[in-house]
Amino acid sequence: MDWLSSGVMFGWYASILVVIGATGAVRVLAPSEDPGANDWSALALRRARLIMPLVLLALLGRLWLQTWQAFGSDQPLTLAHAVIIITETPWGTGWAWQLTASLAAWITVAVASPQRWGVLLLAAAALGGTVGLTGHAAGADAYVSMVIAAHGLHVLAAGLWLGTLAMILAIPRPAAAPG
Repeated sequence: MDWLSSGVMFGWYASILVVIGATGAVRVLAPSEDPGANDWSALALRRARLIMPLVLLALLGRLWLQTWQAFGSDQPLTLAHAVIIITETPWGTGWAWQLTASLAAWITVAVASPQRWGVLLLAAAALGGTVGLTGHAAGADAYVSMVIAAHGLHVLAAGLWLGTLAMILAIPRPAAAPG
């Protein structure tokens, strides 16, 4: 069970970092002031569109695993069990915020163009900013809001660094013409 939980968490974090990085890459890969001026930024945005379903699938997997862990693996999982987790636990409240941010980010990434880079990054920041609501940050003894915000900023910074780097490496670019 631990390996499954770890795998789902890894998939969730990795997909969030890639989406944040892809939105950052929209601007980094554009050589001019207009982020929509080339195909690289469009390819980065396309990558984000392909990864967003994985974010949602991993989020649903986390709900299923949390419900299974809370009620025990010897009982059949029902929708009623999931509703109890969502409505009666702090984890469920954080999960609901993460779902809302994930759906908003998916819609934004699906309809926005590379020229709307700021809106795309804001949607990705909301996605990363809600991560702390269901982790160790939410269970802090003191300064909970500050710890949750720091966790969100950490995820956003990691996504802009590692996710953008992944996009730069993943998106083929033509070689520069000799000097």
